[in-house]
Amino acid sequence: MRIAKIVVKNLFGLFSYPIDLNLVERITIIHGPNGCGKTTILRMLDSVFKTRMQDLARTPFDEFQITFDNAQELHVLRQLKQGSSAASKSKRQRRTEWELEFRNIKAGASPEQWRWVGQPVDQAGIPLQLIASHIPFLTRIEELAWQDERTDELLSLDDVIAKYGEHLPILPRLPGQEVPKWLKEIQSTVEVHFIQTQRLLRLGLAQQSSPERRRSHRPMVLEYSEELIKRIQTTLAQSVQQSRVLDQTFPIRVLAKRPPTTVTSEQIRVKYQEQQDKQKRLIAAGLIGPQSESVLPSGNLEEVEKQLLWMYLEDTGQKLAVFDEFLGKIEVLTDMINSRFVHKSLTIDSQRGFLFKGKKDGLVIPLEALSSGEQHELVLTYELLFCVTPGSLILIDEPELSLHVGWQHRFLDDLKRISDLARLDFLVATHSPQIIHKRWDLAVALVKDDARDGNA
Repeated sequence: MRIAKIVVKNLFGLFSYPIDLNLVERITIIHGPNGCGKTTILRMLDSVFKTRMQDLARTPFDEFQITFDNAQELHVLRQLKQGSSAASKSKRQRRTEWELEFRNIKAGASPEQWRWVGQPVDQAGIPLQLIASHIPFLTRIEELAWQDERTDELLSLDDVIAKYGEHLPILPRLPGQEVPKWLKEIQSTVEVHFIQTQRLLRLGLAQQSSPERRRSHRPMVLEYSEELIKRIQTTLAQSVQQSRVLDQTFPIRVLAKRPPTTVTSEQIRVKYQEQQDKQKRLIAAGLIGPQSESVLPSGNLEEVEKQLLWMYLEDTGQKLAVFDEFLGKIEVLTDMINSRFVHKSLTIDSQRGFLFKGKKDGLVIPLEALSSGEQHELVLTYELLFCVTPGSLILIDEPELSLHVGWQHRFLDDLKRISDLARLDFLVATHSPQIIHKRWDLAVALVKDDARDGNA
């Protein structure tokens, strides 16, 4: 199931937008001036599918509608709790006075409903020391106030729970707060992956709670380089296991199986050359080491030679097939990065991960020495290729960050290439006309329309 349309009503008390997603091109761009709600819409969509109710409830809107490609609809209504008055509450309290009503609408079936009721987070029973140990970049400055060391933003406890509650122990639920089965099923049909503006530093859980650890934010290029090494090792281990099984049974299969009678010597040579070419691609991608190349006998092959070679080629094909998906992604990654970086070249090393060298002097360039724009390009490309599930909906906020205008012009072409490889849908929020470039047919303008407000 794919998302076909999004409608938000009375966002911030000002805006109502219908957003049709392009299901053919699989890329939709929302654009508009600062403050029109681009990032908020991405965050709301992510919150619905990640069950971040606190974050959703604190966002000012009246209704959020999601229509799927099978015409099924999910409506989320935000309302004041019964007996609450927003005007009479403090800022901290007001954020907990809202409730959400979810409605599942399907043709030919009665609507299903579920109501989520917010609760004051300072009564949720979370030991406050867990915030320091689980969210390393937050510093507690008052009894119920924290500062984000990365942005200097001041956060209340409610803010912390809304933004980072997924990293904390599960909040105790009020009676009836368990997510119903029908909503879980909807959430499971669409994998949503949100790539936010802060993507160059690791935002994961703290490994230790010392002050030194809390103040060290590791570049994602290092994290992903190490992760790539592990992926290569896992793939190589799968290849070794496949080879072991095939090699152990080779003699028996040679005696028991005959090649197709229509196989010719030329077909065997063509298949052999194709596999040699594939091995060269694997070597160039850094997935295997240099291989010795054998030469087939010239002239027509004897029947026994055909039998042995055909079985050998079938086995080799299965051994190499283990790398197929991984090889395609590595080649796209290196091709895209090397077409962007002017003075550096990227190769993949099974022991070192990302390996950059200067094109002029051939010297190794540390990953931390890459510019912010280069790191953004590498991190985003790697994440899209290796860290998302095929068929997912990818939300990207401000992809233009730190990118040269020329790179921005080529951004949508890159997305299309990745989308074709991994069957991904993209919803992109941007300020930049350079990102949209010549593809205004993919763009949806978020413009306030007084005649439409409240009636999207």
